[in-house]
Amino acid sequence: MYDSSSPRSLLLFLAAVSLPTVPLSGQLLEGSRIRVTAEPNGRRVVGTLMRWSRDSIAFRRHGEVLQMPLRGVRHLEQSLGRGTEGRKGALIGLIATSAVASAIIVYGTLTAKSGTEAPTGLAFLALGVVAATGAGVGFLIGSGFTWESWQTIPVSGSAKHSSRSPHTVLVGLRIQL
Repeated sequence: MYDSSSPRSLLLFLAAVSLPTVPLSGQLLEGSRIRVTAEPNGRRVVGTLMRWSRDSIAFRRHGEVLQMPLRGVRHLEQSLGRGTEGRKGALIGLIATSAVASAIIVYGTLTAKSGTEAPTGLAFLALGVVAATGAGVGFLIGSGFTWESWQTIPVSGSAKHSSRSPHTVLVGLRIQL
């Protein structure tokens, strides 16, 4: 608990309570997204952990409960999270279209006949519309690139122990069109 008379204690308590619950290396929580690589074929299966004991593991995949002995598990990994590249795509689209639109505006200004006044306000409006469109298209393209990070969980009694450190973080990339 915390000492309610001290603002510092309250801040420390609130900070501790708001931290995400990340299991320690080697520990899995029920409901965790896991990836199991099984022996002898090395096939990877992704599912939601239901139970994990010394000698077996049970998880749900597409509504079906799968249970296997740990001696048949080559690797066990826990998901650290998934995401997309939407923000990066939006930024790239914004920069690329802004650069092209700015170059067109500068070219148009430089090549305008003398005595004619370029509508500056309209040019900046066009730049904004083109940049926003580029950002939107970039976001949509970037959202098609998904990634997921995995942490290896050491499994005693498994068919093969991983040569990687138990603190290894793996990143996978999946492209969806």
